[in-house]
Amino acid sequence: MQGEPSAGWCMNLARAWHKLDCVHVRTSRGNRTAAELDTILPRAEDLVCRDRLYTEARANVKRALRGARNDRERRRAEREATLATLKEFGLVRRTRG
Repeated sequence: MQGEPSAGWCMNLARAWHKLDCVHVRTSRGNRTAAELDTILPRAEDLVCRDRLYTEARANVKRALRGARNDRERRRAEREATLATLKEFGLVRRTRG
């Protein structure tokens, strides 16, 4: 069994976390940091009712699984139904490329 992480390890982790969230700018996000984006972007919980999303997702997955013949088809159908539900609620945008 391993002991507690060393203080140096914890400090290094905190520094890295701060750098990623508060210093590193994302050019694809208008040269904003993750911390800045957290303050200006809406939270998913504010966009949809979590209970309704869950109910819809479970119903869509259940429907999708009806025609699946094997494990691979079941996994693929479940993934597609979940993504379709998230898209329907406006939480994701699907792209290819």
